[in-house]
Amino acid sequence: NYAGDTAVLTALNKAKSKLTKEPTFVLLFCTIHYIKNNNLQNIIDTINKNISPQTELIGGTIAGFITNSGCYSKGLTILACYSDEIKIKVGIGKNTKQNPKKSTLEALNQVSLKNNSNELLFSIISGGKIPYIPIFKQGRVIPVSYTHLTLPTIYSV
Repeated sequence: NYAGDTAVLTALNKAKSKLTKEPTFVLLFCTIHYIKNNNLQNIIDTINKNISPQTELIGGTIAGFITNSGCYSKGLTILACYSDEIKIKVGIGKNTKQNPKKSTLEALNQVSLKNNSNELLFSIISGGKIPYIPIFKQGRVIPVSYTHLTLPTIYSV
């Protein structure tokens, strides 16, 4: 049972060890129990101390996650990626459960998309509504539209 800052540092170092350069972006997802005792802020502070100011930190809290090593209801998972061709722009929409349309537009207005064929739009939405997608059956879905990307292994603690 790791403290938040220890767990994130372990996972971040493992993820970064596979890269030859500082990551372009870091995806962090942790279970909600880290919100107690200010652990969530400690996790964010620890990551920010161990990545360059140019590296974007993106993520959120989740109910659980699956990696190659198993399924977990407590913990965190990190994906660190580098590319000299990827430019990251972050937009945040607030109150997604109360007004999903407005929050989506709010987030999109913070980024400028150029309609290039190689743009990646990664959208993380609140899990309040469970969409029905026939090929995936019923479940929580993070919609992602993408072009070809090669991503490193996700490490978890």
